[in-house]
This record gives sequence, structure tokens and C-alpha cells, in this order.
Amino acid sequence: MEVLLTIGEDGVLENAEFDDTAGLNVDPDFEDIVDIIHRTEVVIPGSVTKIGERAFFDKRWLLGVTIPRTVTSIGDEAFSDCYYMESITIPESVTVIGSRAFAYCEGLADVTIMNETAVIADDAFFGCGQDMTIHAKPRSYAEKYAAENSFRYEPSV
Repeated sequence: MEVLLTIGEDGVLENAEFDDTAGLNVDPDFEDIVDIIHRTEVVIPGSVTKIGERAFFDKRWLLGVTIPRTVTSIGDEAFSDCYYMESITIPESVTVIGSRAFAYCEGLADVTIMNETAVIADDAFFGCGQDMTIHAKPRSYAEKYAAENSFRYEPSV
């Protein structure tokens, strides 16, 4: 994986490859409870240029993420199975959204895609609720994607 982050002393997530129970002595049978208790949002630092495959796969504690303008692509299954993620803004710098990048993010209600020509894999949002709204510029690829996949669309500026 290309995105290597670390967990700082202040508890800010900087490593997507971390153990969800890092620093805790938790019985594996109770890891889901720990995930629920520690739900949080993540700010990805500006030094990251790519979100790698499965970087945040099945991170049930993830409510949302701030992606910096330095990121140019979101890898396959990067955020897949992040059930409780509620919204995401994908900056203009992102030109590729990979296969199943946000698959099964059932809580995902609002997705803003800033780049008019970003390539979005056919199954990027597979298994997300049909109530999800894609916000994007009119006549953008994201608008076409929303229509083809029966997602709601709202124009953004």
C-alpha cells in the first residue's frame, strides 16, 4: 500500500493499516463494540497523493474523511464496507475513483465530486443506499454516473 500513515500521540489517525484496537487489550469477540465506541472522522495529511487499495477497508469506526487536494486517486475498495461513513467530499484533484472504492458504505448519504471529468468505476458505489445523493457540477461525469446508477443528483457549483 502506498499510503502509510501513523497514529499520533494525540490519537489522530495517520495509519490506515493500524489495528482498530491499538493500545487496548480487547478480546476479538468485542472488537465491534470498540469500533462503535471509537467512531471518528479522519483528516488525511497533505503529504498523501494517493489513497491505496483497501486503505480504509471495513473501518466501521470511520464516520467521515477529509481528503486533501494533493490526492489524485482513490484506489479499489479504499473505503469499502465503511458502514457508518455519512458523507464525503472528493476534491477536484482526484481524477480516478476505483472499483468498489465506496462499496457497501450503507450510511453514505452525501457524496460531493468536485472534478467534472473524474473517472468513476462502474461499481464504485455498489451496495450503497439508493437514498445517496451525488452532488456535482452540471454536465459532469458524476451527474451521468448518478443517473446511470439510480442515485439522486443535485447540482453543485
